[in-house]
Amino acid sequence: MQPYVHKNENGTEFQVWQFSEPRMEAKALFALLGRNGDTEESLLELIRIAPQDQAVLRDCAADCPGLAAHIGRALQYRLRVEEEFRALCRRRDRGHCVAA
Repeated sequence: MQPYVHKNENGTEFQVWQFSEPRMEAKALFALLGRNGDTEESLLELIRIAPQDQAVLRDCAADCPGLAAHIGRALQYRLRVEEEFRALCRRRDRGHCVAA
């Protein structure tokens, strides 16, 4: 897979299709619970890709085979972040301390 390396406005190179560990993102979002009105559901909405957006991404993948694997990985990544976030919420609901 092509790495798609780009530079930001500061000249720092980054890979467009590189993702952190799903658990890391889930923990960062979990830390927002109760702050600024963030609820479990509002954060899940942030994590999820809306069905209509998923359809557009799948169409894009079909039209551009070079991006298909990247788009598939991105969709799977969002699902894994949601799974990790839900697991943290379940632990909290059972009274376990969850370090964010």
